Amino acid sequence: MIVILNWMKRFARVVLTACLVIVGCTESNSFPQTSVTEVPSPTSTAPTIPPTSTTSVAGPTLTLREPEEPPEFTEFTSSTACDPGADDANLQVIQAFVTAYNDRDGSRLAELAPADSLIVADMSGIPHLGEDDWTGVTGWAERGWSVEDRFELTRLVMYDSGSVFEVERSNDVLRANGIESLRHSWKVHSYRCAISHMVLYLPFEVLGASECLFWDVFGKELAEGTTQSIIRPEACSG
Repeated sequence: MIVILNWMKRFARVVLTACLVIVGCTESNSFPQTSVTEVPSPTSTAPTIPPTSTTSVAGPTLTLREPEEPPEFTEFTSSTACDPGADDANLQVIQAFVTAYNDRDGSRLAELAPADSLIVADMSGIPHLGEDDWTGVTGWAERGWSVEDRFELTRLVMYDSGSVFEVERSNDVLRANGIESLRHSWKVHSYRCAISHMVLYLPFEVLGASECLFWDVFGKELAEGTTQSIIRPEACSG
């Protein structure tokens, strides 16, 4: 009896162990299998840039040229005519002005220099004018005519805004001091046939015996007749 009981206990343990093994195997097989999907690591791809189409646009060609020399004149016409549409109107207005001045034609002077506020700065005329600044041409011209003042054109360079020219000036005051004529420069601002400003300079560039005598004789009058600085040319200081 004891033997039978011991055998049954061992059989029960074997059966229990077998059941546990079966159950374990069944549970292990019942777990869902996890599938791992490998995700490829991101790769940096350079953006694709479409090719650029370059269009060549031809721009204007800039050609540098040497500046043209302004026209220069050494022969002149004694005429009071001036054509405002002419290419050389800035020359014609000077010829007309000098001719009208020498002819004592005040009305024509007023037509060529119409503004009453026009400034005449006449440095070389100080010996007979007494001062260099004048407003309008009438008073300035009449004072010159009282001493037989005259001009002769010798050279003119014409610009778009006027002219720079040289004259030989003569009058009774100069002759009374041994000066037959005085060479000096004159600048005029003008447009077509109208003059707007005039400057008559002291002799300084082209100097001869008459010009140096002018500085010797009228040095005091020049200093007193202008607010400008008077500098005696070195060529006349010897």
